[in-house]
Amino acid sequence: AYVLPLLREARPLLATSYTRAAAAELRERTALALGGEPDAYRTLLSTLHSEASRRCAALRLELGGKRVTRDDEEERVVDAEQDMDVVHRRIVDDEAKDGLGAWDQTRHRYPKDIGRPIRDRLARVLSGRELRLAETEVQEDLAGRTQNGRVVRPDFTGLLELALLHGSDRTLDLLAVDEAQDLTPLEWALVDRWRRNTERLLVVGDPDQAIYGWAGADGSRLVRWLRDGRTARRLSQSWRVPRASHRLARTVIADVQDRVDAPYAPAEREGRIDSLVPEDAWLVAGGVQGAGGSVLVLSRTRDGTARAVQELLDADVPHIAERGRAVLGTAERPSRLLSVCRALDALASGRPPWATDARRLALCLTARGGPGFASPGAKTRIGTLLTGRHDRVSPDALADAGLAVAALGPAWDRGDVKWWKDAVLSSQVLAEELLIVRDWHLSHGDRLLDVAGRVRVTTCHGSKGREADLVVLDARARWGRRAQSPEERDEDRRVLYVALTRTRDRLVVVRGARDWLDQHGLLSIGAR
Repeated sequence: AYVLPLLREARPLLATSYTRAAAAELRERTALALGGEPDAYRTLLSTLHSEASRRCAALRLELGGKRVTRDDEEERVVDAEQDMDVVHRRIVDDEAKDGLGAWDQTRHRYPKDIGRPIRDRLARVLSGRELRLAETEVQEDLAGRTQNGRVVRPDFTGLLELALLHGSDRTLDLLAVDEAQDLTPLEWALVDRWRRNTERLLVVGDPDQAIYGWAGADGSRLVRWLRDGRTARRLSQSWRVPRASHRLARTVIADVQDRVDAPYAPAEREGRIDSLVPEDAWLVAGGVQGAGGSVLVLSRTRDGTARAVQELLDADVPHIAERGRAVLGTAERPSRLLSVCRALDALASGRPPWATDARRLALCLTARGGPGFASPGAKTRIGTLLTGRHDRVSPDALADAGLAVAALGPAWDRGDVKWWKDAVLSSQVLAEELLIVRDWHLSHGDRLLDVAGRVRVTTCHGSKGREADLVVLDARARWGRRAQSPEERDEDRRVLYVALTRTRDRLVVVRGARDWLDQHGLLSIGAR
C-alpha cells in the first residue's frame, strides 16, 4: 500500500528486509504488480547488508571476493545479496570456540562501543581465558582484512559498522524496514542514520515473531513504539494461516509475558493438524511433493535437521537441505553428490558433462586407487584439462586425459554399491547416497532440483518469512533449555509460534516428544 504507489511515480525509496528470501519475495510481488523482471528492483528492494554495501561503494571494499566499485556514472555493487543468516551461523557455530561469534554478538549489541579496544568490547560477553583467546582470534582475523591500516575486506558485521561510520547518504521519500522486530541495536543505529534524509519511515514487524534475542536483536523497540502511541496499522486477517493452526499458535503466544496483543482472524479454511510417527510424516511429505505442493520440514536444532535429512533420504524423498547435510545443494551451488551424479549420467549417455561437474567427478575417482577407472597421472592431466573451464567438456577429451570413461557407463547403469565404495574411497562422497541421487536424477532428470525444492529442510529460525502447503514440525529435538529465564521461555514460545504459522493448510507434528507437548500445553495437538 505504501511502496507500490511510490514505485509507480518513480520517486526515491528504499525497502530493506532481513533475509535474502524475504527480499526476493518482495521483488517478485512488485514485479507481478508493476511488470518487468524482479532483478530490476534489486537496488530498491534489498537486504540491509546489500544496501550497506551500496552505501560503502566509495570505500572500495572487497566483499566475498568481489569488489565494490565506482563507475563513471554511478556507484554499483558487484556482490551477491547478503543477509543476517551468515552472522547467525557464526554466532552459534560450535567450532568457532566463541571467538568470532562473540565478536559478532558484541558488535551487534553495543554499537556505541565502535572504536574502543577489542578487549574492552569483547569483555561485554566474555571473561578470563575465553576473553584472551577470543581477542587473539579477532586480531588475527582483522589482520587478514586490513591493508595499509584500513579494513578493506570486512566481514558481514564489519560492513554494517563501516556503513554506519563512513557510508554515503541518500535522499528518500520513503524508507521501509521489514522484519524490524529482529533488528539488532547496530542495525537500528544504521536505520536511524539512513532516516535523516528521509521524509517518511515505515517499519514493518511483529513482536510476537522476535526470535533472535540470543543474537542481540532488540524486539522491544517495536513494543515501546506501540505503547507510545505511534501511528500503526495492524493486520486484521491472515491470508495464510488456517483456523486449526491459528488456534494452536494463539494458544502458544498468549502465555508470553509483557506483550502487546494484536488479534487477527485466520484464513477462511479449516486446515488440519496431525501428530504422526516419522515414517508416516515423510510419507505425507512425499505425497504433497508429488502433487506439486510445497513442504517445510522444521526442527528446533541443526542436529534435528540433520536427522530429518537422513530419514528423508531413507524414505526416498528428494529435498533441499538449508540446514543439515546438503545432499543436493541448490541450482546455484550443487552438492558434490549431485555434480558427480550429473557428470556420470552425461558420460553414460555419451553426452559432454559440464566442466564443473566433470572436475568434481575426476577429483572423486582419482582420490585413491580403484577398479581401473583412471591411468597413472590422470588426476594431474584432468585437472589441467578442466582448469578455468565453465562450459562442457567432451567425453573423448576426458578419456584422452586418462579417465576410463568407457568403464563408467556400465558401472553407472549397474548401480553396484561395492564398485562405487571402492571407486569413491576417500572422496567425501558416500556410495549409498550417490546411488540414491542417481535414482532421483534418473526419475526426474533436469527437473530434479525443482522437484526437490518443494521439500525444504531448515530450522524454525530459518523458516522466517516462509510459507508452505505442509509444515512438518519435528518435535523430537531439544526445544527448551533445562534452566530457563522467563525471557528465554518467552523466546522459545515465539520460535514455536513462528513455526506453527508457516503453514497454508496442514501441520504435521512428528510424534515422539510427549514431554515437549506437555511443556507447551498442547496435549490436544492430535485433534483434527
